[in-house]
Amino acid sequence: MEFRAFNQNEDEPANGWSGEMIRDALSRGESLVVDQNGDVWTYNEWGHVCDYVGKVRCL
Repeated sequence: MEFRAFNQNEDEPANGWSGEMIRDALSRGESLVVDQNGDVWTYNEWGHVCDYVGKVRCL
């Protein structure tokens, strides 16, 4: 599975729930990545994908 860095200026959450969860994760200082399906995940300092956060609208 391929991941790219979450871009707060370009990645729009798919729904209200995803928007809240993504904002909450960012406010906690979490690093986020997006997979090829538009799912947003946290990842740790070792580069391991950890927790599902939400979904972005795929453009």
